[in-house]
Amino acid sequence: GEPDPNKSLSIPRLMAAGMLAGLTAQVATYPLDTIRARLVVDSTGRQGGILSIGYSIFKDGGGRGFYRGIGPTICGSVPYVGIEFSVYSTLKNSRIVPRRSGPNSEMTVVGKLGCGAVAATVGQTITYPFDLVRRRMQVAAHADSMRKYAGMRNAFSSIFRHEGIRAFYR
Repeated sequence: GEPDPNKSLSIPRLMAAGMLAGLTAQVATYPLDTIRARLVVDSTGRQGGILSIGYSIFKDGGGRGFYRGIGPTICGSVPYVGIEFSVYSTLKNSRIVPRRSGPNSEMTVVGKLGCGAVAATVGQTITYPFDLVRRRMQVAAHADSMRKYAGMRNAFSSIFRHEGIRAFYR
């Protein structure tokens, strides 16, 4: 028969849906994020604007240059979206969230904000180290003062070895 639109999805399905949405969004927007990261590092304006930096990235690494650091991004942001999506949905369907009285017992604005805040905090706390590694990999090749990394594993081990575990949550 027809699926019941009012029935909530299981947590694994919620996570899978969120992760697929996160993966799609990251792959589509990552080149612009790489350009933005390079603009932030270039405080002098030497590299020019968006088009100039985009051309420079392409000249140095081809299309792959725009995706430097996408490994930790996918390892971090895809689970982040999955975690956030499933935590929000689980909280939304729980009895602890403030609701309006009435036939549909809709969540209050405070309830929605609370669910969103808790979901984002849980997701961000778990996946933040990947975001740190991603940013460092995006800009390390073009920032003279930063350590260069051979890949995601090398970046994680190097940061841990030289800066300790606390560096992942600065």
